[in-house]
Amino acid sequence: RQEILDLLNQYKNKIPAEIVDRPKTGFAIPLDAIIKNQLKIKFEDEVLSDSSRVGKVFERKAIFRLWQDHLDEKADYSNHLWSLLLLELWIKKYLEK
Repeated sequence: RQEILDLLNQYKNKIPAEIVDRPKTGFAIPLDAIIKNQLKIKFEDEVLSDSSRVGKVFERKAIFRLWQDHLDEKADYSNHLWSLLLLELWIKKYLEK
């Protein structure tokens, strides 16, 4: 933390005040792109498969619709899809031993 403050003080005259004096904020991960690319096959294999546990809890047609609308960029359902994937993996790991 002190290193960041020292760095900001060193460049305070070169960085606009609205950046230096703003409150700390988090950062967002590109979940939309990650789900569409790196996790696409994993999601389809886990959540959309016939053996999916969440497919037995939630309406499968609704899950497929969310997935397709997300891929077609009709809506950003990345948080919902991420939650479904994590729930599927959690059930698989902790409830089915």
